[in-house]
Amino acid sequence: MKKTLTLMITTFVVLNTFSLAYAGPFDFMNQDKKEEKKTDDKKVDLDKLSLSGKMLIIRVSQATKAFSESALIMLKALNLKEQSEKINALLEDLKKSPEDQEKIKKLNSATNEAIDEINKAKITEKSKLDISNKELINSFTYTAAGIIIDTKAINDASNLLKECEILINYVKSDPLKYGFSALPTVNSVISSSKFIAENIPEQMKGIKTFSDTLVKVLK
Repeated sequence: MKKTLTLMITTFVVLNTFSLAYAGPFDFMNQDKKEEKKTDDKKVDLDKLSLSGKMLIIRVSQATKAFSESALIMLKALNLKEQSEKINALLEDLKKSPEDQEKIKKLNSATNEAIDEINKAKITEKSKLDISNKELINSFTYTAAGIIIDTKAINDASNLLKECEILINYVKSDPLKYGFSALPTVNSVISSSKFIAENIPEQMKGIKTFSDTLVKVLK
């Protein structure tokens, strides 16, 4: 078990480091900083921009589902039936429409509450849980995946927001050149970036304590 845990933690750290270092597919306006003065000739790829915003929402949805799957395993292990049923219902609802921001918020909020309950239990050993080694490893894996996805989403949202703030001035300066759909598209992507900024920090609040608990029980 210790060897398995060590391998999982090592893999997680490597992947998380790679995630932070990876600039993502959204840096399409910074291909050459030396060419900034030539922005009048820069073509705005609205389809790519729109897809970038969509991918942000998909990522935070994936992270939310991963954290809720992890919490669900531990709730069942603690025989917290009411919370388990609530999380499961919201999780299944989000799976049907993964880009629905309201459903993401609802599951995120419920998962945060569930993780708080799990943290309050102060679990220190597996004997106190009705759970198998496989389920514990699955819970840890879901948590690690959620952290990696959230880290990637934060990095991409930050880059994309900066690019949109620059791009919006170009679009406003010549709406005929860029097209009248350009401004709504840019604003939509800015909204997606802000959604990430508002929800991920809240999502991460109890995760450290929760992941520490999982490590203790896995040892």
